[in-house]
Amino acid sequence: MTARVLPANLAKLNEATLAWTEHEYNHKIHSETGETPIRRFLVGPSVMRPCPDSAALRLAFTRTERRMQRKSDGTCVIDGRRFEVPDHYRHLTQLEVRYASWDLSLVHLVDERTGKVLCRLFPQNKAQNASGLRRARDELAKEPPAAPPAAAVAPLLQKLLRQQADMGLPPAYLPKDERPEDEGDAS
Repeated sequence: MTARVLPANLAKLNEATLAWTEHEYNHKIHSETGETPIRRFLVGPSVMRPCPDSAALRLAFTRTERRMQRKSDGTCVIDGRRFEVPDHYRHLTQLEVRYASWDLSLVHLVDERTGKVLCRLFPQNKAQNASGLRRARDELAKEPPAAPPAAAVAPLLQKLLRQQADMGLPPAYLPKDERPEDEGDAS
């Protein structure tokens, strides 16, 4: 005669599994390792990886999309809501943004080449925007700034060469003289 067992729900299954693992499985000697699983875990090398922080986990569950920045007001639209792009990124026409579709409170502007988060984007505050007070914008440069003139030797290398000369010691090694190309093996 078989015993009648009521169907178990998830809570009962979890409770039964925990009881079996803690009191039966972890304390019986394993046939292949010759020790209990809990002892082997505690004595052996750790193969665990640390869990990333909550900000990294939150960013891992986001989608990446490209958006166009409106030049007139420096915003982009994500799921029907406008987000303000910081003024120092106004030169970008294409933006790469990361966000979770279920939570638009965290939207990030991302560097499209490296995937690194540049800044957080915030929803446009329409009440503040309607006040009409605006900060003066700096002009965008027409041409990139001129590069400084190139030095013959890098500053650090120049310093090291000066230190070597001040020591007054002969070089640590003498380079081999290279043979001129017109001298070849005369065979």
